[in-house]
Amino acid sequence: MKEQPFGRDTVVLLVMAFGFGALFAWGLSTPSGGKAHAVASKPLDWPAWVQAVGSVLAICAAVLIARWQRVSERLDARTKEAREALSLAAVLLEDVKRFRDNLEEAVSTVENRPNTGVFVSLSHMPKHLWERAADLHKLGDAGSQLLRAIFRYHEAQDCADVGILLQENRVEYLEHMRAALGLCDSALEGMRDLSQ
Repeated sequence: MKEQPFGRDTVVLLVMAFGFGALFAWGLSTPSGGKAHAVASKPLDWPAWVQAVGSVLAICAAVLIARWQRVSERLDARTKEAREALSLAAVLLEDVKRFRDNLEEAVSTVENRPNTGVFVSLSHMPKHLWERAADLHKLGDAGSQLLRAIFRYHEAQDCADVGILLQENRVEYLEHMRAALGLCDSALEGMRDLSQ
Protein backbone atom coordinates (compact mmCIF):
# COMPACT_ATOMS: atom_id res chain seq x y z
CA MET A 1 0.00 0.00 0.00
CA LYS A 2 1.39 3.39 -0.98
CA GLU A 3 1.82 6.04 1.67
CA GLN A 4 -0.36 9.08 1.04
CA PRO A 5 1.61 12.36 0.96
CA PHE A 6 -0.94 14.16 3.16
CA GLY A 7 -2.49 11.79 5.65
CA ARG A 8 -4.77 12.61 8.55
CA ASP A 9 -1.86 12.91 10.99
CA THR A 10 -0.06 15.38 8.76
CA VAL A 11 -3.14 17.58 8.49
CA VAL A 12 -3.61 17.57 12.28
CA LEU A 13 0.01 18.60 12.79
CA LEU A 14 -0.22 21.36 10.18
CA VAL A 15 -3.41 22.81 11.71
CA MET A 16 -1.89 22.74 15.18
CA ALA A 17 1.33 24.34 13.98
CA PHE A 18 -0.61 27.05 12.14
CA GLY A 19 -2.76 27.74 15.23
CA PHE A 20 0.26 27.86 17.50
CA GLY A 21 2.08 30.14 15.06
CA ALA A 22 -0.92 32.47 14.78
CA LEU A 23 -1.24 32.65 18.56
CA PHE A 24 2.48 33.30 18.92
CA ALA A 25 2.43 36.01 16.22
CA TRP A 26 -0.59 37.65 17.85
CA GLY A 27 1.22 37.67 21.19
CA LEU A 28 4.31 39.25 19.66
CA SER A 29 2.45 41.83 17.58
CA THR A 30 0.21 43.12 20.37
CA PRO A 31 1.80 46.23 21.90
CA SER A 32 2.54 45.96 25.58
CA GLY A 33 0.67 49.16 26.40
CA GLY A 34 -2.20 48.46 24.02
CA LYS A 35 -5.91 48.21 24.69
CA ALA A 36 -5.79 44.48 25.07
CA HIS A 37 -3.57 44.80 28.11
CA ALA A 38 -5.52 47.72 29.52
CA VAL A 39 -8.83 45.88 29.32
CA ALA A 40 -7.47 42.62 30.61
CA SER A 41 -5.54 43.77 33.60
CA LYS A 42 -4.70 40.25 34.65
CA PRO A 43 -1.06 39.35 34.97
CA LEU A 44 0.41 36.76 32.56
CA ASP A 45 -0.36 33.26 33.84
CA TRP A 46 2.87 31.36 33.11
CA PRO A 47 1.73 27.94 34.35
CA ALA A 48 -1.24 28.08 31.95
CA TRP A 49 1.04 29.02 29.05
CA VAL A 50 3.46 26.23 29.89
CA GLN A 51 0.58 23.77 30.13
CA ALA A 52 -0.84 24.91 26.75
CA VAL A 53 2.51 24.66 24.97
CA GLY A 54 3.21 21.34 26.69
CA SER A 55 -0.15 19.98 25.55
CA VAL A 56 0.54 20.97 21.95
CA LEU A 57 3.98 19.35 22.09
CA ALA A 58 2.56 16.19 23.70
CA ILE A 59 -0.08 15.85 20.97
CA CYS A 60 2.58 16.35 18.27
CA ALA A 61 4.80 13.75 19.93
CA ALA A 62 1.92 11.25 20.17
CA VAL A 63 1.09 11.66 16.48
CA LEU A 64 4.74 11.34 15.42
CA ILE A 65 5.34 8.28 17.60
CA ALA A 66 2.26 6.53 16.19
CA ARG A 67 3.42 7.32 12.64
CA TRP A 68 6.92 6.05 13.39
CA GLN A 69 5.48 2.79 14.74
CA ARG A 70 3.37 2.25 11.60
CA VAL A 71 6.36 2.92 9.35
CA SER A 72 8.58 0.53 11.30
CA GLU A 73 5.85 -2.17 11.23
CA ARG A 74 5.58 -1.80 7.44
CA LEU A 75 9.35 -2.07 7.07
CA ASP A 76 9.39 -5.20 9.24
CA ALA A 77 6.58 -6.74 7.16
CA ARG A 78 8.42 -5.97 3.91
CA THR A 79 11.63 -7.47 5.27
CA LYS A 80 9.77 -10.62 6.31
CA GLU A 81 8.09 -10.89 2.88
CA ALA A 82 11.46 -10.48 1.16
CA ARG A 83 12.95 -13.26 3.30
CA GLU A 84 10.01 -15.56 2.55
CA ALA A 85 10.32 -14.85 -1.18
CA LEU A 86 14.05 -15.59 -1.11
CA SER A 87 13.43 -18.82 0.77
CA LEU A 88 10.76 -19.94 -1.69
CA ALA A 89 12.98 -19.03 -4.64
CA ALA A 90 15.82 -21.12 -3.21
CA VAL A 91 13.51 -24.10 -2.71
CA LEU A 92 12.01 -23.92 -6.21
CA LEU A 93 15.05 -22.86 -8.26
CA GLU A 94 16.08 -26.38 -9.33
CA ASP A 95 12.50 -27.33 -10.22
CA VAL A 96 12.06 -24.19 -12.30
CA LYS A 97 15.34 -24.93 -14.13
CA ARG A 98 14.16 -28.49 -14.79
CA PHE A 99 10.79 -27.19 -16.03
CA ARG A 100 12.57 -24.76 -18.35
CA ASP A 101 14.85 -27.51 -19.73
CA ASN A 102 11.83 -29.79 -20.27
CA LEU A 103 10.04 -27.02 -22.17
CA GLU A 104 13.10 -26.40 -24.34
CA GLU A 105 13.43 -30.11 -25.09
CA ALA A 106 9.72 -30.37 -26.01
CA VAL A 107 9.96 -27.40 -28.38
CA SER A 108 13.08 -28.87 -29.98
CA THR A 109 11.41 -32.28 -30.42
CA VAL A 110 8.38 -30.81 -32.20
CA GLU A 111 10.48 -28.47 -34.36
CA ASN A 112 12.70 -31.34 -35.55
CA ARG A 113 9.69 -33.31 -36.85
CA PRO A 114 7.85 -30.78 -39.00
CA ASN A 115 5.68 -33.01 -41.20
CA THR A 116 4.43 -35.72 -38.88
CA GLY A 117 2.34 -36.17 -35.80
CA VAL A 118 4.46 -36.24 -32.67
CA PHE A 119 4.09 -38.01 -29.35
CA VAL A 120 4.60 -35.37 -26.65
CA SER A 121 5.19 -35.97 -22.99
CA LEU A 122 2.55 -34.63 -20.66
CA SER A 123 4.90 -34.62 -17.67
CA HIS A 124 7.17 -31.64 -18.26
CA MET A 125 6.34 -29.91 -15.01
CA PRO A 126 8.14 -31.12 -11.87
CA LYS A 127 5.68 -32.32 -9.24
CA HIS A 128 7.12 -30.14 -6.47
CA LEU A 129 6.69 -27.01 -8.61
CA TRP A 130 3.04 -27.86 -9.25
CA GLU A 131 2.46 -28.48 -5.53
CA ARG A 132 3.85 -25.02 -4.69
CA ALA A 133 2.02 -23.16 -7.49
CA ALA A 134 -0.34 -21.53 -4.98
CA ASP A 135 2.66 -19.93 -3.21
CA LEU A 136 4.27 -18.46 -6.33
CA HIS A 137 2.63 -15.07 -5.79
CA LYS A 138 5.08 -14.57 -2.91
CA LEU A 139 7.89 -14.27 -5.47
CA GLY A 140 6.46 -11.04 -6.86
CA ASP A 141 7.07 -10.47 -10.58
CA ALA A 142 9.08 -13.68 -10.91
CA GLY A 143 6.18 -15.67 -9.49
CA SER A 144 3.76 -13.92 -11.82
CA GLN A 145 5.93 -14.83 -14.81
CA LEU A 146 6.16 -18.42 -13.62
CA LEU A 147 2.39 -18.69 -13.17
CA ARG A 148 1.92 -17.39 -16.71
CA ALA A 149 4.44 -19.98 -17.95
CA ILE A 150 2.49 -22.74 -16.21
CA PHE A 151 -0.75 -21.45 -17.73
CA ARG A 152 0.76 -21.37 -21.24
CA TYR A 153 2.18 -24.86 -20.70
CA HIS A 154 -1.30 -26.16 -19.86
CA GLU A 155 -2.72 -24.40 -22.91
CA ALA A 156 -0.10 -26.21 -25.02
CA GLN A 157 -1.01 -29.54 -23.43
CA ASP A 158 -4.63 -28.99 -24.45
CA CYS A 159 -3.44 -28.97 -28.08
CA ALA A 160 -2.00 -32.49 -27.74
CA ASP A 161 -4.86 -34.94 -27.36
CA VAL A 162 -3.71 -37.76 -25.02
CA GLY A 163 -0.07 -37.01 -25.78
CA ILE A 164 -0.40 -37.04 -29.58
CA LEU A 165 0.25 -33.73 -31.31
CA LEU A 166 -1.48 -33.65 -34.67
CA GLN A 167 -0.16 -31.56 -37.54
CA GLU A 168 -3.08 -29.08 -37.42
CA ASN A 169 -2.35 -28.28 -33.74
CA ARG A 170 1.41 -28.00 -34.16
CA VAL A 171 1.61 -24.20 -34.66
CA GLU A 172 -0.60 -23.42 -31.67
CA TYR A 173 1.30 -25.91 -29.50
CA LEU A 174 4.65 -24.37 -30.42
CA GLU A 175 3.32 -20.87 -29.82
CA HIS A 176 2.21 -21.76 -26.29
CA MET A 177 5.38 -23.70 -25.49
CA ARG A 178 7.70 -20.93 -26.76
CA ALA A 179 5.76 -18.38 -24.73
CA ALA A 180 6.03 -20.63 -21.66
CA LEU A 181 9.76 -21.00 -22.29
CA GLY A 182 10.26 -17.22 -22.52
CA LEU A 183 8.20 -16.63 -19.39
CA CYS A 184 10.16 -19.32 -17.57
CA ASP A 185 13.43 -17.58 -18.53
CA SER A 186 12.06 -14.28 -17.18
CA ALA A 187 10.99 -15.99 -13.97
CA LEU A 188 14.43 -17.53 -13.49
CA GLU A 189 16.06 -14.14 -13.99
CA GLY A 190 13.67 -12.59 -11.47
CA MET A 191 14.35 -15.35 -8.95
CA ARG A 192 18.08 -14.75 -9.28
CA ASP A 193 17.51 -11.02 -8.75
CA LEU A 194 15.80 -11.79 -5.42
CA SER A 195 19.11 -13.04 -4.04
CA GLN A 196 20.90 -9.77 -4.74
